Amino acid sequence: MIRVPCRHVVAGAIVAAIASAALQAADNLPSILISRQLSESEHLATGDVVRLSDSADGSRVQQFRVAGVMSRRRIPRGWAR
Repeated sequence: MIRVPCRHVVAGAIVAAIASAALQAADNLPSILISRQLSESEHLATGDVVRLSDSADGSRVQQFRVAGVMSRRRIPRGWAR
């Protein structure tokens, strides 16, 4: 089990929120968080612009700015209480 102090989780969330707000103010693109695996496989970093579509033919494309990269970790027991 990985133990992450609550203050680190809160600090990370605050940093992500500030970065997201700053990036959105700069160009009004909606922001997204991406996984570490996606970041590495597609060579993406915070601040990059990605284009996503919700249709199979790719006709409805929307741009997003990457606000942060998440690392998948288990939530410590008792943290969500």
